[in-house]
Parts: sequence; structure tokens; C-alpha cells
Amino acid sequence: MDTKVCTGCGEDKPVGEYYLRGKTGAPVQPCKECQKARAKAKRESEGTKPMTDEQRELHREKMRRLREQAVNESPEEYRARRAAYQREWRKTASPESRRKQAEASARHRAKG
Repeated sequence: MDTKVCTGCGEDKPVGEYYLRGKTGAPVQPCKECQKARAKAKRESEGTKPMTDEQRELHREKMRRLREQAVNESPEEYRARRAAYQREWRKTASPESRRKQAEASARHRAKG
């Protein structure tokens, strides 16, 4: 059985203890337990909570509706909807959200 050394905890673990990349099937570092611990620590430090089953289902339904809408609309309709969303987001977004968005946009532009 294949094993890998986790970059998080330093333990030698079977490949089954790692999440696998979708396209390549290669193990993702760190192991599942370390990734879960990191996510929990991040949620606690930010004061956020994981989604409940009800919230998760509402989010899935919203994404399904948006995908269906995107498939059935013309490019002009998409651009108009996107512009309206961005105008609304600029009105309601916190300064921190705006800063993060600007940084992400800059990184995206820098990649080419």
C-alpha cells in the first residue's frame, strides 16, 4: 500500500487518508485530518460557522437556478445581469470585502 508523509502533522499515512485531486487522482497535502483541523481553526478565528444542512440545500438550489438561467440567456442578458449584480455589490460590500476583491482581481490580472 502506498503511503505519504503529511506536510501538516509529519506522520506517514496511507494514501486513503488524503483527499485526491479530481483530474489526476494524486493525493492532496496535507492529510484529511490536518485539513479539517485547519478549516476549523480558520472558522473559529474568523467567527464563522459551517453551513447547516438547510443552508447547504438552499445554496445548492440557488446555484442550480443560476446555472439554468445562465444556460438560457443571451450574452447581452448575462452582461446586463452581471452589471446589475456588481452595482448592488458595490453598494453593500464591506471595505474588507472590497479590499479582498481588489487583491484577487490584481492577482488574476498579473497571471496574464
